[in-house]
Amino acid sequence: MAVNNNFTPQPMLIFIPDISGFSKFVSETDVVHSQHIIEELLEILIDANEMNLQLSEIEGDAILFYKPKSADSIEHLMNQVQSMYTNFHSHLKRYEHDRICQCGACTTTNMLKLKFVITYGDVGFSKIKNHSKLFGKEVIVAHRLLKNSVIPDEYVLITDEALNKYSTQDLTLNNIEFKSSRETYDIGEINFHFASLQSFYDKIPEPTIESYGLNDSKIQVLKSEVTIEAPIDLVFNIVSDYSIRHLWQIGLRGSDKLNGKIYKNGSTHRCLINNNDQDPFFVAHDFRINNSHITLSETDHEKRIGVVYELQKVDDKSTLLTVYTFLEANIFKRVVFRLIFKNKITKGNQESLQNLRVYCQKMSDSQKDLESQILLPNLA
Repeated sequence: MAVNNNFTPQPMLIFIPDISGFSKFVSETDVVHSQHIIEELLEILIDANEMNLQLSEIEGDAILFYKPKSADSIEHLMNQVQSMYTNFHSHLKRYEHDRICQCGACTTTNMLKLKFVITYGDVGFSKIKNHSKLFGKEVIVAHRLLKNSVIPDEYVLITDEALNKYSTQDLTLNNIEFKSSRETYDIGEINFHFASLQSFYDKIPEPTIESYGLNDSKIQVLKSEVTIEAPIDLVFNIVSDYSIRHLWQIGLRGSDKLNGKIYKNGSTHRCLINNNDQDPFFVAHDFRINNSHITLSETDHEKRIGVVYELQKVDDKSTLLTVYTFLEANIFKRVVFRLIFKNKITKGNQESLQNLRVYCQKMSDSQKDLESQILLPNLA
């Protein structure tokens, strides 16, 4: 491999948000879902970049940002920390509220923590083919400090070299109190200040509970059902997996614009029918599980039509699926639906459910794991 090192050091701020608990989270929980969750969290941290930090690389559970100059002030720096921290934990709170899956990854996501390490010093670039990588002592300092012995689970740590760049070192900002410390590594002694982020956490509101469904005056216009020779959890996973819905539902070419890779309350998708902006968006909501029953609902974004899937466990190898279609309480739309659309949609629903029955039975016989597997509680 050709290496072209053009190390011309220049003063840079190094800013690293690190997801604490990542290694244990991955090694002890569901690997696929943990990967999806960490990817979403890293994207959230990147999207919360308000200081125009440059992204050098993503290192599993951490993001290495840099900036050719320091922040304007300690307050500016802490505002960036608070923005990333708040968005990170707001997402975790929302995920805990909306999640359906009971796998280890999904049930322990709220235990993930976030810490920040910030340094300042001369840094250069090591270029390997088309990739430039930060290189220098200060990069090593930052990585060593990620393995420090600071007590709080969540904190911001700033080296004295970084603090010395500011004319005013106000270390009691926004109820954040910094403490001085030092640690010795193979590269020598490093002096720094650190502060717990608990006061930031205390300001994060609980997620707003949204109502996605039609209003209480909705009217049922269709009902279709089918008995499927497959276990209820398999049928649920196939019905809720938007990426494969076009394989059994008539008229669909696929789904896109999903807001996450793990199905949950609040999952959205666009039904690709004509491949244009007129294709409807649907949101999943009101998941319920009770003994041997599962219900999940979907409503279009304009709240004109809603669909409820009701799954009833017949026995360990078969499931009764009933699909209800609702419209908003509008007499004119009801008449138009009955006269123009009802027969066509009824026929399409029946054909779709037969396709679903065949697909589920095929997957059950093959005993293959689904890519978007949702682990449900034990059913009676």
